[in-house]
Amino acid sequence: MDPELPVNGRITGGEKRASEFVAATSDLLEDALGFRPYPGTLNLNDVDSLDPLPSETHPVPGDDHCAGIVARSCRLGGMRAAVIRPLVPDYPEEKTELVAPVRVRSLFGLEDGDAVRLTRPDRCAHAAATGERDADRDGPEPDVDGRAVDAFDAVVFDLDNTLVTLDVNWSAVHRRVESLLEPALEKPLSAYDRLAVFELAAKTGRETVLESLLREAELAGARTATALPALAVVDELACPVGVCTANAERAAEIALERFDVRDDVGAIVGRDTIPEHKPHPRTLETVAESLGVECGNVLYVGDEEVDATLAVDAGASYVHPDRLRIETG
Repeated sequence: MDPELPVNGRITGGEKRASEFVAATSDLLEDALGFRPYPGTLNLNDVDSLDPLPSETHPVPGDDHCAGIVARSCRLGGMRAAVIRPLVPDYPEEKTELVAPVRVRSLFGLEDGDAVRLTRPDRCAHAAATGERDADRDGPEPDVDGRAVDAFDAVVFDLDNTLVTLDVNWSAVHRRVESLLEPALEKPLSAYDRLAVFELAAKTGRETVLESLLREAELAGARTATALPALAVVDELACPVGVCTANAERAAEIALERFDVRDDVGAIVGRDTIPEHKPHPRTLETVAESLGVECGNVLYVGDEEVDATLAVDAGASYVHPDRLRIETG
């Protein structure tokens, strides 16, 4: 079977016996999976072959009844998850149980009979970064209840085009950057990614000028930024909130102050906060550390494919802001 193919299944009711087992093996599962599981499982039936999902077997010390746990890490709608199978006598061959950092039914509003799609743990980007539904395949990416995401230990947001839209003429900025780096460009500026542009500027001694140019535009744009729907939940979440952005840290502060939510954000990492830039996992890890949480139980919200890449590399769950279902009224 093609390892790139998703695993499709449908939700079914369970016997609610798994919560005690998951609670009893929580430390083992956290070490094995990289996240602390919610004490319960999501039961699936009509499941495709699980072969595309990586499999590891973990012993359960001191348990004469259970020889171990077979765990297959995956993602559901960008959220970290794993199919687990305890190695116990008479465990039903057809049974498929999923664990995740939070209660899946509540987060996605799922019910018995709903189709779900599991992807490999490193396939978050192509499955969830576009914000578009895939109508040609079973199990479309489900929307996330924007006011239920505080079931995670923390929620971290990207800034521009996620929480707000910075009032920046990026075409004009692009032309200024192109003029700045023109002597060193070997191809059109648009052919370089963000990190490559900074590397080129550093090699040519123009990094400080480039940073000043971008910072000036971003700070001005933050003062007249417009709010996006995701911003509405920032001051309502009952968990720590952070921002991880490729923009200047001060631009994030100004934008959040403009909409009176700066005090609701416990940590900000911007382009100039630490040496590493997005999508280096250290950026999101630094936000998580500042908030006192582990990345495995963090939800990261961002609009670009690099945001999904960042979440995967840092071991966090991910959702595109277009999939945050935010009901008003």
